[in-house]
Amino acid sequence: PAGVIFVDAILPHPGRSWFETVPPALAKRLKGMATDGRLPPWNRWTSEDPVARLVAAPAARAELLVALPSIPVAYLAARAPDWPPIGAPCAYVQLSETYAREAIAARDGAWDVVREAAHHLAMVTEPDRVASVLAQTAERLVST
Repeated sequence: PAGVIFVDAILPHPGRSWFETVPPALAKRLKGMATDGRLPPWNRWTSEDPVARLVAAPAARAELLVALPSIPVAYLAARAPDWPPIGAPCAYVQLSETYAREAIAARDGAWDVVREAAHHLAMVTEPDRVASVLAQTAERLVST
């Protein structure tokens, strides 16, 4: 069966929406930011733009900012599907301390967990390094 690798992400939350996984005050604040049922790109959800801090190269930062989507509030309000896919091996790659709790939960769930000392947007700033980590992780998933 195919495997799944989560990279610096929240874990599956079957039967709950994303809004139900965050503090109620955050969910309320984000819903209040919506215009015509859509949220601004995630980098504008806080007072400090994390892209400016994490992506130093101006060209890469500009390219990323153009690609950030405005997502429908309904997407974050939708209930997540059942999980996990039957027989699918799972792994977790932690790039930032923000996702330490998820990495621990993945490890507790007997997933392969890789901790890479980087930051949340290392896929943009260090794509070769992250691709190498993902390739190695995928190789371990298919060989188990």
